[in-house]
Amino acid sequence: MMWTMGHDDNIKSVLLSLLRRDAPDFNAEYITFGSIGKKSPAHGKALAVYRGTIRADRILKADDLLKQIIGQ
Repeated sequence: MMWTMGHDDNIKSVLLSLLRRDAPDFNAEYITFGSIGKKSPAHGKALAVYRGTIRADRILKADDLLKQIIGQ
């Protein structure tokens, strides 16, 4: 499934519920979203992975993301 604009609140809600299991006082203001321009290398890579023309370098699980966010 490809992420599209307009789902920020839903994604933030899911992230917060996962984060607050280990860090109940996690500040929701730390989660922000921004756009990646079409000329960005990140955009080109993500689009190629989505289309199946290249393989992803890594596949992150929720726990991997949480460890990066809360530093454990």
